[in-house]
Amino acid sequence: MRDLDWDATPLGAPDAWPLSLRILTEVMLAAKQPMFVTWGADRTTLYNDAYAEILADKHPALGRAIEDIWSEIWEPDLRQIVARAYEGEALHMSDITFQLFRNGAFREAQFSFSYTPVSDAGGRVQGFFCPCLEITDAISEERRARFREGLAETLRRSADPETIAHEAASLLARHLGAEQAAYLEIDEAGELGTVRRDWTSGTLPSMAGTHRLQDFGEAFAAALRAGESIVIPDVGDTGALPIAPDAFAKRGIGAVLHVPHFHDRRLVGVLALNAARPRDWHPADVALVVEVVERINRAVDRARSERSLRESEARLRVSEDRHALLLKLSDAIRDRRDAKDVLHAAAQVFGTHLGVTFAGFAEVDGDGLARTDGQYSSRGQTPAFANRAVAIDSFGRSIATALRLGQTVIVADMATAHGFTSAEKAAVRGLGVRAFVLSPVLWQGKLEAYLFAASDTPRFWTKSEVDLVRETAERTFSALHRARAEAALIESEARFRALVHSTSDIAFRVSADWTELEHVDALGRPLHNAGSEWISLYVTPEDQPHVRATLDQAIRAKAPVDLEHRWRKPDNTIAWIRMRAVPLYDPSGTIYEWFGASTDITESKRLAHSQRVLLSELDHRVKNILAVVQSIAHQTFRPADGPLPDEARRLLGRISALAESHRLLARSSWQGASFRELVDGAVAPHRWGNADRITVDGPDLQINPRAAQTLVLALHELVTNAAKYGALSRPEGMLSVIWAVSGVEDARNMTLCWSETLGPQLAGAPARRGFGSLLIEHTLAFELEGSAKLDFAPDGLKVQVELPLRNLVPQDTAHPVAAPADSAPASSGSDIAILKGKRVLVVEDEHLVAHETVCALAKAGCEVIGPMPNLNTALASAGAAAPDAAVLDINLGSDLVWPVALLLRAKGVPFVFVTGYAAPVDVPEALQDVLRLEKPLRPDCIIQRLADEVAKSGATYRIPALA
Repeated sequence: MRDLDWDATPLGAPDAWPLSLRILTEVMLAAKQPMFVTWGADRTTLYNDAYAEILADKHPALGRAIEDIWSEIWEPDLRQIVARAYEGEALHMSDITFQLFRNGAFREAQFSFSYTPVSDAGGRVQGFFCPCLEITDAISEERRARFREGLAETLRRSADPETIAHEAASLLARHLGAEQAAYLEIDEAGELGTVRRDWTSGTLPSMAGTHRLQDFGEAFAAALRAGESIVIPDVGDTGALPIAPDAFAKRGIGAVLHVPHFHDRRLVGVLALNAARPRDWHPADVALVVEVVERINRAVDRARSERSLRESEARLRVSEDRHALLLKLSDAIRDRRDAKDVLHAAAQVFGTHLGVTFAGFAEVDGDGLARTDGQYSSRGQTPAFANRAVAIDSFGRSIATALRLGQTVIVADMATAHGFTSAEKAAVRGLGVRAFVLSPVLWQGKLEAYLFAASDTPRFWTKSEVDLVRETAERTFSALHRARAEAALIESEARFRALVHSTSDIAFRVSADWTELEHVDALGRPLHNAGSEWISLYVTPEDQPHVRATLDQAIRAKAPVDLEHRWRKPDNTIAWIRMRAVPLYDPSGTIYEWFGASTDITESKRLAHSQRVLLSELDHRVKNILAVVQSIAHQTFRPADGPLPDEARRLLGRISALAESHRLLARSSWQGASFRELVDGAVAPHRWGNADRITVDGPDLQINPRAAQTLVLALHELVTNAAKYGALSRPEGMLSVIWAVSGVEDARNMTLCWSETLGPQLAGAPARRGFGSLLIEHTLAFELEGSAKLDFAPDGLKVQVELPLRNLVPQDTAHPVAAPADSAPASSGSDIAILKGKRVLVVEDEHLVAHETVCALAKAGCEVIGPMPNLNTALASAGAAAPDAAVLDINLGSDLVWPVALLLRAKGVPFVFVTGYAAPVDVPEALQDVLRLEKPLRPDCIIQRLADEVAKSGATYRIPALA
């Protein structure tokens, strides 16, 4: 005051001041309370030291007009107040707020003051006197107190952590006058902040979403991670803290106040306050934000703990509820064996527990049709969809697709549900359903069934209810499978008991290595343990190697056992049994035991043996008859001297062909003959000396008996013709016999191509067709519905035969099969001159056949001993007559020729068997290698084969001396 040059002010020197001004000045300067005086028309201001503190950086301002000192609030607030005082109005204001610019920033300030006008003697107002107080701190503290009360109420009434953070931040923003508040949840890496909800006054855009902290500046992110609060009054002037101002500016932010929150020394959250314009953040504001952050996080922690507790209690209640339902469900279905009973009981328990209108379990077939066999209805009546098939596609494509993918379908209200057509909605509502849950059950990726809970009114399905539907679906499906499996097991056991009780078979179980065997009853319970030596004890010694080898092979191959062998019964008698067993596997695929049954086949074996004997005897007699017929024809047509006429040879050849077909058919018990053998047999006599001249090729077919006899005669005629007139009549001639099968199913044919080359030149078809041509062309067509084309080409005969396969093969097969091997190997083609001068014993009980054989041997230069018609004379001759070779008929009436054959074998005499049997029974082991020729035979065949045997015995031969 004293240092100011008052003469330079409108008031002039203090000595010239009015008395009233001097008195007021003295009172003002002596006061401790802030006071000021505004005087004169220029509103010059005087103030004391206390008021200088209010002025802050505006001091010194003595002698200046009041509007210059407080220019920021002159318009419009302060002008009006001053004008009223100059008008003589005394004013008192206990709480008035101004936005003052002090210390370089605008700040809100609150005051309490009194304006007292001062008049001169004439009553004119010269100025006013104002004692005042700045009550900003008190007001701010009062406001903070009210804010804290509101915050406490907000934190207290909110139980949701997200709601707590949002409401507390918005309350703080409104208290501090910020345009935006948000709480960012920071991820574990400290890189991302997520705002679930924010508050904004509408000036700034929402911050909801996830933000990278470093997008606001590396220093900004680092400061938060270091636990530092970010206080920026003006983002355009960041001072020492480098941020990314553009990141704030593009969001319209002018000032920021961000306070981090840590938990276990990790940044977990940031409370962000943003202002649209630059503003000064008072330290008290920063402190308040820090305080609020702490309170928010305590409240959030408390809310999360309470929520966890509530969720835990809810889970406990759900668990208890679930346990109660599952216990009831288990009790309801445990002892039920009928599948429908299981489904019905499950639906009743489940539907009652959930309190729904309908509930049930539907099974889905391969066509997508669902049938509900077990259902519940709270109305006490059968639902419209029960006990009938409903296509799941009729529920809507989205439902059907979800079910097939194994996804649970949840609909709260079909009337407002999305993804359904009007027709689909109407179809579901037509079933009386508005809300439902469908839980599918898949088996090996395929929809097998679904459990449903439905309501006739809209209903919100809780997660626990949906989970309960899923679990009930799985348990019901398992119970359904168990019930059906048990029912099937009971039925299987009943069938097994019936089977065991109705058969004489002996059931058994045996260890994996077949060392321990025990017999079992109809329930699989042990009856008798045969022990580990069962093979040695019960299987006959001669069959034991075969049994052991078969079982070892089955163990290695893990294959079923099917074995016939002899068995020593408890009474020491021998029986034939057929033993069949299958392996049983554990989950790893390892055999843990075998289970099987043994059938007594002794009687069937006896019958089969008797049948074989009868067939063999019949075969023998038929062949003997053919041999006799052959001999009669030979003797009838034989001239007194010279060769047989051509007609006789042809007749004998045809008889031999019929005999050959009979031989082949008899060997397979008249099941059929191999077509390859028919062809090979027909051309075999012409292979001697040059086997390559004849080519035979084609699939081996089993031919039925009727076709075999016809084809044998046809082949005989072709071979005979080729040997007399065609390619086989010359050494260089070639013959090709090729056949193939073509076509499909009933239209399959066999095509046979006969081609002769390098034979005599043919001049065309003969003028007269003989019996052979007739047989080939007409018999094949008549009997086998085939065709034959004969082409008498110049280079040789060509024949093509087409035959339907259905008329050739046996009825049970139309595929190539292998035929049994011939018992007689091909001739070695020895020179028959080796027989000249040899003494040959002939044993034969058929006179005509014996005579034919004797004549053939005599013609070959042999000295014949016999023929001997019975066993006794044959034995006597074999012992006394010292033969060089022999031809032995196996069957001699009621005797067999074995003793004679064994005697000759002991003496080293070569011989051959002739027989009418296709497969003689019980040939002695010592005679198994002897050549066996089947009747009827051409005499030249006997001569050739006997020559082969003599040649094998040695070039020089000496009869050993008799003992």
